[in-house]
Amino acid sequence: MQLFINCFEIIDNLSSINMPHILNKHWDTPHKAALQAQAKLVESEILYDANGNAVTCRQLFTHQHISPTIGYRIINSRDPRRLAHSEIRAETRGRKVQFTARDTRAVERVLWRCGFDGRVLSWDALALEAGVDVSGRTVRRYLRQKDYRRCLACQRSWIAPALVQIRVRFAREMLAKYPTPQHWRNVRFSDEVHFGFGSVGRVWVTRKSEEAFCPDCVQQKKKKSEEEDSARVHC
Repeated sequence: MQLFINCFEIIDNLSSINMPHILNKHWDTPHKAALQAQAKLVESEILYDANGNAVTCRQLFTHQHISPTIGYRIINSRDPRRLAHSEIRAETRGRKVQFTARDTRAVERVLWRCGFDGRVLSWDALALEAGVDVSGRTVRRYLRQKDYRRCLACQRSWIAPALVQIRVRFAREMLAKYPTPQHWRNVRFSDEVHFGFGSVGRVWVTRKSEEAFCPDCVQQKKKKSEEEDSARVHC
């Protein structure tokens, strides 16, 4: 009998409740969860009494002062009204999530659709552009979980040196054909231009580690002479 009592002491020590249920008292959630944990140990048949027989659920019910009907009902229940590690109940405790999955998609749409202009936005400006009512630190914290980070943009020239020589040669040929301004009055040009005031220098972009060579994450590199001209002459 002493070995039988020790078996139940082991069961109580492994459970979350160290005292048995009080007779004629309502079974609250902690006691139900403890009884389910104890029943799993009994079903594993690793505990034996003084006679060498495995401890049964009915012996467990007698030790806990509970009827077999109520005991089996609690054991067979999938969820004893607890939220921790529940299979059928959603967790409602704790602080509410500030940055939801919908907010993450809204911020990513700004990065994908706005191109380079969206990549250079700061964390606060990115949250404002996406319409998310959180701070820039919150946006940075949640985007870091998706491998986004801020880093210096790679500076590369959009035109290859060989293409530059071809364009210069074409310009000289056209200048030989149309030497005076009057020759160019019948010529019309149509192109997209960007007007800036001085050099913007190195910029930070928001990207993932595998997006190092993405066109939206690359900054156009200028020659040193062009940077000096742009800093001196503003168009």
